[in-house]
Amino acid sequence: MGSKRRGKKGKGKGNMKVGDEGSRNKTVTVMEEQSARKETVAETEKKESDMLLCVFLVRTRQTTTEEKSVSVLRGPVCRKEDFHFIDLRSKSVIPNYFPSILNCVGLGTMFMFNHQVYIFGDINQYHQLPVQHKHNVISSDNHIHKHTGSSRLSLLKRWEPFEMPGCNRNMVNPVALCDKLYCFGYPFLRPEVHDPWGSKGWNPLLLPDHLVEKRVSFPVLLDPLNNRVIVHFPDMGMLYAFYPTPDTDNIDKVEEDGYGYGYGYGGDWKCLVPKFYTWHYNLAIADNIIFFHDCVLEPDFAAYDMNTSTWLNIVWDLSKIDRFPMDFDAIFTLSHKGLMCLAGGFGTDVHFLRFRLKRTSDKDLILTAIDYQMHNIPPATGINDIILFLGNDDLQ
Repeated sequence: MGSKRRGKKGKGKGNMKVGDEGSRNKTVTVMEEQSARKETVAETEKKESDMLLCVFLVRTRQTTTEEKSVSVLRGPVCRKEDFHFIDLRSKSVIPNYFPSILNCVGLGTMFMFNHQVYIFGDINQYHQLPVQHKHNVISSDNHIHKHTGSSRLSLLKRWEPFEMPGCNRNMVNPVALCDKLYCFGYPFLRPEVHDPWGSKGWNPLLLPDHLVEKRVSFPVLLDPLNNRVIVHFPDMGMLYAFYPTPDTDNIDKVEEDGYGYGYGYGGDWKCLVPKFYTWHYNLAIADNIIFFHDCVLEPDFAAYDMNTSTWLNIVWDLSKIDRFPMDFDAIFTLSHKGLMCLAGGFGTDVHFLRFRLKRTSDKDLILTAIDYQMHNIPPATGINDIILFLGNDDLQ
């Protein structure tokens, strides 16, 4: 510590040199201006986040006594599922916005495609059910849509069956890119594409020989700014990117193991990182940085810079937020200006933490928490998943 200079007792001000008082006032003024500038920046960021359109769709499940008795035999089956809107801008909840469904298989994956909601996958549990239980459970309500592996919410807010992919019927691993729907499969890479404007049904994607039937991680990561899908191969320890071919009019006839004869869409596969072994279920990409979150790991939050191929040092700035549980189920990119959100559910509570990215050096990243919200939804046995239904970038 530096020593403090003191004047004689009772004569502190008398010992000041001419001009010291003016320098002191000037220093105080500069500090006040800096403080005011920081407050202005914080207020601006807060206003930007408050103005940002941000609506999430939450899917919850209900388990009745009858269903519980069946689930004891063959695992979770035939749950009633509800859909609720949560608007972070208005801080409001719209319960049961869409019609409920009776899910007769596993959880599946909910996602958006062409402004419509889809639920795919997990149909293996349905086929394992005893016949007597299968029909007894799903016949309890003849008016509710029965989801048996693939459903779509039409523009009229009605659920309807949708054609399942040919090979990927359990873990679909879906993304939507370039007005097409892609399913990459899990645990083995068996990519298929559905083109609503072109040929009907699902078609296999052509693969280079060294990627055929390789194990992939779940989920694949959509990178819309770079018009690509990032795929992780755990056995090879590699990170690849799939770039769809813009012109899909020219498709080739292919014969792949498991596919039979059909027509395959092309695309380019590029190795991004030759040695990459980290992958988690909760991930997102922003500013070409992949973010991972897993509360059981240390650290529970990580970031990898795709431009420099380096892991970044993360520092959280929580000065504007009170305490909150650092345990979330999903990460979302809300804006291409560095605004992101963590979301998670506990019982009937769904909570969101919005934060902003700020790069301070090549290896350092500050995550500034902007606001934290917790919303109560109608009672449910559990929360299946949360997706970003509508954001500002969707309107551009």
